[in-house]
Amino acid sequence: MIVSSHQLKNVSGPLYCETCSQLSDQFNVWWTDGKNDDGLDYCNIHVECATCHNEVYHKSAVGDIHNLDDAINVLSQ
Repeated sequence: MIVSSHQLKNVSGPLYCETCSQLSDQFNVWWTDGKNDDGLDYCNIHVECATCHNEVYHKSAVGDIHNLDDAINVLSQ
C-alpha cells in the first residue's frame, strides 16, 4: 500500500532512500505475518521507496497485522 511520508512521521525520523539519494514523499508499506514455533503471532513490516522499491526501513514485532493502521502503529512504536 502506498502511504505518504506524513503518515509515517513518527517512524524513526525522516525516511531516506540511499538508492535515490533523497527523502521521498511516498512509500510502499507491506507486511508478512505468521506463527513462530511457540504458536505466537509475529509480523515483519517493510517500508520501501515508492520510486525504486529499495527497502528503507524494516521492523519485526510480536502480534498480528490486520490492516495498514495496525502496521503504521507498530512502525511508530
